Amino acid sequence: MELTYKGKNAIVTGASGGMGLEISKMLSENNIKVLMLDIQSPSRSFLSENVNCIYKKVDVTNLRKLNSIIEKYFKENKSIDYLINTTGVLWFNKDVSYACIKSDGGHDAFLMKNDNYFEIMRTYIEANMNG
Repeated sequence: MELTYKGKNAIVTGASGGMGLEISKMLSENNIKVLMLDIQSPSRSFLSENVNCIYKKVDVTNLRKLNSIIEKYFKENKSIDYLINTTGVLWFNKDVSYACIKSDGGHDAFLMKNDNYFEIMRTYIEANMNG
């Protein structure tokens, strides 16, 4: 049986660098429409080469803005099939793994990002099921 992903939709947080960028690319190559969320934009060449990807600038600690962007995407696409969190912590103007950050304030940002991620996940899993 051949798997088909056409018509599937994904959201990737932390999508403009590292794992998030690679995951977005792989999903796009498999005909999955990808909403890329990050505070930094991917390169223009990335977006032009990956036509199934759209980028929206958002700080995932801002739940109201995050939810607004995702709600609009959900209404336009009728489903969210994959929700992938690769959000790191922006530290000293570069993305750094949370494991590399000393506990002097980054902890709260990390927890807030994960709390917001789980709130979004809960909301849209429920919406997909009620469909």
